Amino acid sequence: MKNWRQFIQSLVVLGYVSTTLVSPVVTVLAVGENEVDPSPQVEKLDATIDSEETIDSAPIQDEKVVNEDNNSASDTVTSEKDVEIEPAEPTEVLKEDSEEIKTEPKIEEETTEPKTNEEEVEATVSTAKMAIEPLAADKNIALQIMGINDFHGALNTTGTYYAPDGTRLRSLGTAPLLATYMNEAEQAFKATAIENGLKADSIRVDSGDRVGASPAVSGLLQDEPTIRAYKAMGFDIGTLGNHEFDEGLAEYYRITKGIAPEAGKFKDYVMEYSKKNDGDNMEIVIANVVDKGTANIPYNWKPYTVKEVDGVKVGFIGIVTTDIPNLVLKQHYLGYDFLDEAETIEKYSKELKAKGVEAIVVLAHVSALSTPNKDNPEAGNVGGDVATILGTLDKKYPEHSVDAVFSGHNHQAVDGVFNGTNSDTLVVQSSSSGKGFVNLIGELNPTTKDFAETPSADVIFVEPGKTPEPNVDKLVKDTEKIVDVITQEKIGTASGDISREVNEYKESALGNFITDGQLKAARDWGYKADFAMTNNGGIRDNLKVKEDGKTISWGAAQATQPFGNLLQIVEMKGSDVLQVLNEQYDGGQKYFLQLSGLTYRFTETSVEGQEYGVLDVTLPDGSSLDLNKTYTVVINDFILGGGDGFAGFTKATKLGEIDPDTDIFISYIKDLESKGVIIDTKVEGRKQYISIESVIKDATTLPELTEKTKELVGVTVPKATVEMALRKTVISTVADDKGNFTLDLSSLNLKVDDVWKLTVINPDGFAIELDVTVIAAKEIPVEGDKTPVDGDKTPVEGDKTPVDGDKMPVDGDKIPVDGDKIPVDGDKIPVDGDKTPVDGDKMPVDGDKNDSSVSEEEQGKLPQTGSQNLGLFSLIGIAFAGSGAVILFKQKKLASKK
Repeated sequence: MKNWRQFIQSLVVLGYVSTTLVSPVVTVLAVGENEVDPSPQVEKLDATIDSEETIDSAPIQDEKVVNEDNNSASDTVTSEKDVEIEPAEPTEVLKEDSEEIKTEPKIEEETTEPKTNEEEVEATVSTAKMAIEPLAADKNIALQIMGINDFHGALNTTGTYYAPDGTRLRSLGTAPLLATYMNEAEQAFKATAIENGLKADSIRVDSGDRVGASPAVSGLLQDEPTIRAYKAMGFDIGTLGNHEFDEGLAEYYRITKGIAPEAGKFKDYVMEYSKKNDGDNMEIVIANVVDKGTANIPYNWKPYTVKEVDGVKVGFIGIVTTDIPNLVLKQHYLGYDFLDEAETIEKYSKELKAKGVEAIVVLAHVSALSTPNKDNPEAGNVGGDVATILGTLDKKYPEHSVDAVFSGHNHQAVDGVFNGTNSDTLVVQSSSSGKGFVNLIGELNPTTKDFAETPSADVIFVEPGKTPEPNVDKLVKDTEKIVDVITQEKIGTASGDISREVNEYKESALGNFITDGQLKAARDWGYKADFAMTNNGGIRDNLKVKEDGKTISWGAAQATQPFGNLLQIVEMKGSDVLQVLNEQYDGGQKYFLQLSGLTYRFTETSVEGQEYGVLDVTLPDGSSLDLNKTYTVVINDFILGGGDGFAGFTKATKLGEIDPDTDIFISYIKDLESKGVIIDTKVEGRKQYISIESVIKDATTLPELTEKTKELVGVTVPKATVEMALRKTVISTVADDKGNFTLDLSSLNLKVDDVWKLTVINPDGFAIELDVTVIAAKEIPVEGDKTPVDGDKTPVEGDKTPVDGDKMPVDGDKIPVDGDKIPVDGDKIPVDGDKTPVDGDKMPVDGDKNDSSVSEEEQGKLPQTGSQNLGLFSLIGIAFAGSGAVILFKQKKLASKK
């Protein structure tokens, strides 16, 4: 039981009251009636109480003091007449982090006349009150921590959130409404705490990316309006995200401190606005970013901070994802080392605990999900990188005492618990762009100096309908007036919003439109560009039209492409182009490209860590990508440095650079407007998926299999293994570089209607299975052979079929016309010029002349030599070829990925 000593002391005082006011007889009767043995706790009262010491009314502030006298206890509680109140010894109370020793006042020994009953009651109640007061002082302390992440300067923009259950919440956000929601949440929290008799405090935190990739209202003014808004909203502690590096940490430090920019560095309206920015009060903590080759954290930021909440210290550690080199321009991260997240938390958790800080919160710009961790399903309902980090931390240092993690980076609403070895850790995230905030509620135990239990939280979405907070609202509206002159300018016309939402193959209409504009711009600048590619993460918003449903403003275009990355013109080998296309499928398509100037097909692959791979790449003229040829490609400077993990771009040779992507995009829209073009772009199938089974099937060609086939010659996927099996008999071979293969069937006893299983396994281990049925061999007649068997078509439709046994006409003779008698067996074939024999007559012998008495008309009925006989044989050949058996294809994937 918590605070047992005070509780027992209260019981003693109440017992004193009862023995003073009630007769001993009643007390004896009550004890005898209940026959309750003294409880173990009562038996373990301080010996000083048994020794007639007065009850210490001072708050117990150190657990060691509470436990000092536990080994000395009285066996019984004496009656009132046996107790004599003696002066109390001074009680030493050790205050944390202080050497000062306070001495409680002594309770003087009674020397006056005995008090009346009324006076005794009053004195006893006063003593009881003194014993109860420490209980109130030792109650838990209520703590609220409200947090947001990935704000991205979204001062006046709204967005949609898609919940896991499919619920869609629209028009969420804006800084003035966020401020209102958070203020109301704090007021409600404190009111509830007061009702429950608890002391309470509230802290506001940020988990990174508060600036960068911002809409014009903040981005055009170097994100200084966001710094001012955070100050107005009262944020206390924050950490770095990857976007704080967008223009370098020096610029981020400048705007947080309200330092004026160098003269002439920015446009006049920025320079003027900077005079109004005096920085903010948010304390930056970042533990895992240090200056290159040192242990120094840049700009004198600290790895953690400690906030004291009514005597209980709470530590806040800040970390950022170590994926920064994949997310930031090279020149903005080269000067720093990024330390392992789990090792960093371990280091500073130990340091905090050594200072007596047991309640620890981590602000982590690291992705998280409210789904089970697939690598450790028993760890609770938290997934993503945070789950991996906490899993590593828990194995290395299970005593870490991290009670909560405010995550960020992947723009999700997260509320889950990671189950650790010694304790659980709450993991939360607020979605993004001010659409919601985390409302964490916990209680601090003043004895343990830790959270009494794992805190709980809700993600509260900022829905329309409330009154915006006046101060933040004025700040935003003043800023809008400055930028509206620029942002409201019409630059184009569209048939409606153009979406950045990707299809199942990661292609978007807006991505196509943007890269088409970049490709055109490069060509307009004089470069013979073949392709344009951009990272999808650089497309920050849909291209939205105004309320009229068609007008594109400057601000809308800037919100879509806000970074201002310089476009680079580079040369790349075809093999390197193929590499970056394949790199999209590393790590589950976390990062992918939008592109112009080529299309490609992709399929499954067995490459470790890469679910899909590019099958073939096609250029606009229908030709295939030449791996050995050099192509000219348009990319931005972010991915040229290997951003988003595209290492293949680092092999490129730079030819030059053109304007920033923001300016190029705006110019492209203006150019189309000048030509009267109404923009209506679509997803076009620039990325196409085809199943691996279809790939193998389409590549495989087989001849007929008859009972007389000795070699099965076919074509399939290059280097594929081809197996043929019937019951226990299996034969196999490997196709060559062009896919040609030959199976030796000479040792097999093929029988008509047997069904053989032919399996084709590609080099990656994917396979299809075909059913191949053995059919009867068909003889194709040659010169002098007997007539075809029954069922075959006649040589010419309408002509009579030669009777069985008659020989076919020799090459060059005419086909008998309808009604002519068929030569009988043994008759010679008339030569050119001979008369047609009558029924039963012998055929003229070879060399006999034609009867000159026969008229030309009659001679025309005689058989002729030449091409007409060729027609007969051609028709017979076609008939035989068309009578083959059918090979049944049955598609089946036999082998899984290697």
